[in-house]
Amino acid sequence: MVEEKNLRIGDQTFFVELLRDRGLIVGRLEARVTGPMAASRSHDWEFDPGIEAIVAPYTMAAHAYMSESLGVDTQARYEVLSEEAHKQWNWNRGEAKGNSFACTSPDLSRALRRNPHLRVLVASGHYDLGTPYSASNWSLAQLDVPADVLARVEHHYYDAGHMMYTREADMMKLKRDLAAWLAA
Repeated sequence: MVEEKNLRIGDQTFFVELLRDRGLIVGRLEARVTGPMAASRSHDWEFDPGIEAIVAPYTMAAHAYMSESLGVDTQARYEVLSEEAHKQWNWNRGEAKGNSFACTSPDLSRALRRNPHLRVLVASGHYDLGTPYSASNWSLAQLDVPADVLARVEHHYYDAGHMMYTREADMMKLKRDLAAWLAA
């Protein structure tokens, strides 16, 4: 398969093919979570098992917060992730319209150079295949700033996925890292 694709494996192909021999698909935002593949063993990645694992608790927490703290009627359906809403987002700058990947590296570079007091904390989960830590490493390495400015950027890693705070050990590590960063 890898040679067939000329070493260019798309993310959805990876999610479906990695554990195909076991009949499982892999989560995008939390790669440690798997789900059953269709009995037909299709090549379609039909859902993200990592998202499915947290949708119910997130929805319950959102409903509780909206009704108990904000006094909002929660009889309406609440969608944790809405493809329709995401399609409406404009990721481009200025007049250009579009919904593709956003590159904020030039903006961050400029902000770091303009503000000598700006410090940045980046948190990455090792099992996040939506925003891989290696992509964050690469993006940070591409910042157009001198070394002394780049020293104001800290990158911390966690043994969880995209939302490292869903794993208690990493939530505690994130809390410690954030407290130390704020104290510095």
